[in-house]
Amino acid sequence: MSLLVRRCLNHAHLLEQLVETWQFDHQADMCAHDLGELVSECLDQAQLCRRAWKSLLKKTFDEREPDDKIFAAEEAVKVSVQRAASAFKLIQKLVEFAEQDGKVVERAAEFKQAAHDLEALAKEVDQRLTFDPKMFEESLAAFKRGEYVLIEDLIHELQGGSAKAD
Repeated sequence: MSLLVRRCLNHAHLLEQLVETWQFDHQADMCAHDLGELVSECLDQAQLCRRAWKSLLKKTFDEREPDDKIFAAEEAVKVSVQRAASAFKLIQKLVEFAEQDGKVVERAAEFKQAAHDLEALAKEVDQRLTFDPKMFEESLAAFKRGEYVLIEDLIHELQGGSAKAD
């Protein structure tokens, strides 16, 4: 697993811990300064998640990368993004409560955009990394039976020809 992916996963865990600790310490009194620090952590996490995802996508197409390493990294990124998205939702509510109470939370506008972007990233990661073992087995069996079309044949067909029969 790459250092970037490990940082992303560890930072997501740290963010969860900070939120839990902050809530415990500030049950009665919302401290806007500390909430601003949580927001800064969130912005860092959002950036790490985006970087880890982009890095993973590049490695997915690198034939030198072993499949098991890519799979482990995919799972770590997926967990990181899910954890971060969950923490972001809670922090977003805390920011809204603080603002309704007349408090100013530093970088709140940036955080709101980052929360929106992270939610979109979470959906993208979830859709792309949903592994269906049944579909994989069916595809592999079809390939072994010769039920496939070469890319050259597809291009020829799209250019007005017809695909060759296997």
